[in-house]
Amino acid sequence: MSSIVQWDESYSVYVKELDMQHQKLFNMINSFYDSMAANQTNKAIAKVIAEMKKYALQHFSHEESVMKVKGFPRIKNHQVKHQEFVNKVNELEARLAKGHPVLATDIAKFLKNWIIEHIKMEDKVYANYYKNNNLL
Repeated sequence: MSSIVQWDESYSVYVKELDMQHQKLFNMINSFYDSMAANQTNKAIAKVIAEMKKYALQHFSHEESVMKVKGFPRIKNHQVKHQEFVNKVNELEARLAKGHPVLATDIAKFLKNWIIEHIKMEDKVYANYYKNNNLL
């Protein structure tokens, strides 16, 4: 399997189950990259995106429930970021379903940049909140 994005400890949010979910998202992005490199059809690419979206929604729900339990004060802001991702993926799915051209390389770049930026810029905020408030 090729890697477009590689997990390392700098992505840790100090919550083992969330780190494991993030690692799975990294693996899913790498699987998408592999399918793209194999010149898969739009239908195959759409299937991988749908699976990734389904898992991401489960992850978001779990992550947000942990935030609620731990009293993270910026949960609403974080939920908005999650919804922005879902909206973008829905837009990609709609374009693929209508047969509009979508460059797989653009999708791969979007997924890679999104997960890196989201974890490092958004998830690290709650991770540091948990750490600084002895909530781990």
